[in-house]
Amino acid sequence: MNNSKISELTIHTLCSMIQNCLNLSLKVIANQYNLNYYVVREIYRGHTWKHVSKNYDFSGRKEQNKFHKNKGDW
Repeated sequence: MNNSKISELTIHTLCSMIQNCLNLSLKVIANQYNLNYYVVREIYRGHTWKHVSKNYDFSGRKEQNKFHKNKGDW
């Protein structure tokens, strides 16, 4: 039984956006699908939906830190 609230088709679309839309942050992508940023980040990192995300190349994307030491955002 699948208890996921996100369809596999949506995950494929998210992975495609993460791979190809480098100008969009993970947060913006998450907002477009009304998802929590951390859900999209875990897909990007391969911690969830690994059987889908392993088919995509995220190497062109650099993960953005939420806080920047040099800006004093702690």
